[in-house]
Amino acid sequence: MWIALALVSIVEALIYAAGYAVARLLLPLLSFGKVYVAPLNSGADGINWLGYRRDARQWIEIKAIVAGWIGFIACVAVFVIVALLSRFL
Repeated sequence: MWIALALVSIVEALIYAAGYAVARLLLPLLSFGKVYVAPLNSGADGINWLGYRRDARQWIEIKAIVAGWIGFIACVAVFVIVALLSRFL
């Protein structure tokens, strides 16, 4: 049982770390700087239930955990596209 819990913790840490790093690079690039990811140590002041808030410049700041999932989903999408292209080409 403890092995499964340790494995789940490791997978979650990888999702958050890799996804967070990808989201910190990808979101500002795709939004021309209008969307950015909050630092890991920032508080949850003003962040709504969807995981984002607007700052004084009306730019969107996304919570670190939400950004981690966004980055992870982007990585999975790229992996699936590359796998499908490599199979058919």
